[in-house]
Amino acid sequence: MEKELKYEEALKVLERGNAVKCQFSSREDDIEVVRKKDRLDYLYNLGKERTQLCKIYSVSESRIKVPENALEISFDEAYEMLYAGNLVYYKENGKEEEITTPTELITIRRKFERSGKKLVLYWHE
Repeated sequence: MEKELKYEEALKVLERGNAVKCQFSSREDDIEVVRKKDRLDYLYNLGKERTQLCKIYSVSESRIKVPENALEISFDEAYEMLYAGNLVYYKENGKEEEITTPTELITIRRKFERSGKKLVLYWHE
């Protein structure tokens, strides 16, 4: 498990644009990746009221390097490029994967959000 954070530290992490994990029961697999302050506030207040447990942890985000001949792009840019018929790439488990459709891009983004990983998209020039 990652480093446990205090509420104030978690707010600073969210302000920097990163996510935190909240464990909301005694089971270690009941963890939610939180990216928004209002959701963190909700879970934290439930913990303060002793309605449920709330432990906050950091999310380790190792930086994925984009290949030298590629350009990192945002989700919106990737969507537009796929719509125009271009290919977009990302790395999963160290292996380069190809995205061919906007629908596939959305599915992959949701998968990464659920797992708490950061999706780094890029395009080969």
